[in-house]
Amino acid sequence: MRLSLPALFSVSFLLLAACDKPCPKGQQRYGVKCVMRLVPDSGTDANGGLDAGPSNTQDDGGLSSCIPPKCHPCEFEPCQNAGVCSETDTGFECACKVGFSGKVCAIDACVIDPCMHGECTRKSSGRECKCEPGFVGDACETNTNATLVSLTVSAGTLYPAFSPNVHAYSVDLGLAIPEVRITPRAAAPNGVTLTIDEVVLASGESSPLWAMPLNSARDIRIGVVAEDGTELTYVVTVRRSLAQRAYVKSDPSAEEDYFGGDVSEVGLSHFGGVVAIEGDMMAVGRPKNAGTVNLFIRESGAWAPNLKVISASEHEKEGALFGSTVSLDEEWLLVGAPGESAGTGAAYAFRRSTLSDDLRAHRLVPRSPVAGQRFGSSVAVREGKIVVGAMNEEVLRAGIAQSAAGAAYVFEFDGLTWGEGERIVSPNPHREDRFGADIAVDEGRVIVGSFGDHIGELQVDGAPGAVYIYEQVATGWTLSGTLRVPNSVGLGASVAATSGRIAASSIRFCLSACTGQPQVYLFSKEGADWSVWKTFGLPKPEDTATLFDARQFGFTGIAFTGSTLVVSAFDELFLGKGINPARDPAVGGAGGTGAVYAFVEHSDGWKLDAYIKASNAEGNDYFGMSLAASNDTIVVAAPGEASNADGISVNNVAAQGDNTAPLSGAVYVFSTNCDQVPAGVNVPGC
Repeated sequence: MRLSLPALFSVSFLLLAACDKPCPKGQQRYGVKCVMRLVPDSGTDANGGLDAGPSNTQDDGGLSSCIPPKCHPCEFEPCQNAGVCSETDTGFECACKVGFSGKVCAIDACVIDPCMHGECTRKSSGRECKCEPGFVGDACETNTNATLVSLTVSAGTLYPAFSPNVHAYSVDLGLAIPEVRITPRAAAPNGVTLTIDEVVLASGESSPLWAMPLNSARDIRIGVVAEDGTELTYVVTVRRSLAQRAYVKSDPSAEEDYFGGDVSEVGLSHFGGVVAIEGDMMAVGRPKNAGTVNLFIRESGAWAPNLKVISASEHEKEGALFGSTVSLDEEWLLVGAPGESAGTGAAYAFRRSTLSDDLRAHRLVPRSPVAGQRFGSSVAVREGKIVVGAMNEEVLRAGIAQSAAGAAYVFEFDGLTWGEGERIVSPNPHREDRFGADIAVDEGRVIVGSFGDHIGELQVDGAPGAVYIYEQVATGWTLSGTLRVPNSVGLGASVAATSGRIAASSIRFCLSACTGQPQVYLFSKEGADWSVWKTFGLPKPEDTATLFDARQFGFTGIAFTGSTLVVSAFDELFLGKGINPARDPAVGGAGGTGAVYAFVEHSDGWKLDAYIKASNAEGNDYFGMSLAASNDTIVVAAPGEASNADGISVNNVAAQGDNTAPLSGAVYVFSTNCDQVPAGVNVPGC
């Protein structure tokens, strides 16, 4: 006997009720039925008549040994769809066949979750659909003519990885990527209409460039309409962000710690090389007396406490100023100690792979050490080369000593040692040239700043300065180019280079009485000649002429991260905080507050995308005295900062406001807002 599902539930409940209900007086249970007792009733037994047991005293006409059976619910075959019934203490249970479930196996996976356009097969996990041609999806619900077979973005990482049946994605862009294109490709390119934010595209055609302002997000909608009218929408959420990710102090912090630099050392050691970053390692110099360098590691987007605090050697050298300059590449940490040995100076190279245990260093010194030459006043390690500046070194010109003309030394690693450095000097050295004030290495070239260079017209406020470019030939390093800018003062105070581009700052740009402002020049090479490609100046807000003068734009820090040029102005005075605050004179100002500017290359030219201030901006902090950048991460030192906070936090507001540790110094780290980025997605700075 088979029952319909409604009838089965009705019978099941009646069956269970009948098994539990006592029989009327004078009757006894037989299966699920009550029948006339064969002996006079002496009262209901203790089991309510469900199991009376044998009766040997009754006169039952030969049935004295009869034992009335218990209730047997499986006799009524309650399990549907070939389920197997078994009795239990409380009734029965059904063992269902694959694809069926429920108390009586009445729930069919292919019925409750059908295949809309396909054949259903029952599985232990539910059901599986074999779709008809032209349909896809878990339930064969989607016409392939209305789906995409690929969706790509010009920058960033699409998350999750593309699948035709996934319709929502996200992309996170860093500082250096201001625009994005999206390219959809339809499963059936003919007869399908594709739109991106209502702009009609052909299958495989890229969208226009979508501009993404910093710290913004937008949903880009891709519509697909098939010939039969089937519509499907994919959404890509694009985010571009920059946020303060770490506020770093020495641990413990102390007055006059000089963490991140020494404000009194501007002009004596390198202008701004007291912080360095490469990938997920950051180095911060603390050039106080003997000096130390603090190393930090980024893990899963967050900066961990000190990996190591290192010094020049086991025996600290008083006055060495170890950590006045630092540089990092993927393999080496290079540290300058320009005060060592009465100002002769030295540099120390540490292999990064051994920093956690073995601190043996390669000590580098000039061929002919001379007191006061300040070897290590600038350092750079890149492309298997180390370059060390000695900007106070005396150099001969026509047999006459030129004090502080400056020099640079290039070292190459032979697998065991860094060898003896090759000396480079200006082709026409003069007194106070400061050749080697800053240095950079890019594409095999060594770039040397000489902000006191006297060649050219001497301006009212000082020498014009120059930048020299050297390339290696069989006989050594030879001068291949010289960069000069008419009317500049102090060109070469800071230099940076990447991918064949060179940036150099000038202390001033002078016309007549030299009332101009500092500028940064971006040089590019066309053929054999270098020329100024772009000029950057400190953005001037309205009605601030009296507050605007001499804000040290580019004087101590310029750096590249990708195609982004980052420039500091450590004497900028506005008291705004965070990313892109208002530059409003009404907010008030204080000298030495400092700021950093990030110029990003867009498809239609360079633009100022980020005006960066400290989270606790105050006067005389000198935010931007030194800076470094790598992989969309910007590190900014403020050696005059005075809070008594210790260690690392994202934004310890309470501790930042307690200025009880003057000149303790702080370092600020800015990168993509990693809190928005899905776990496992590779985004620069996270």
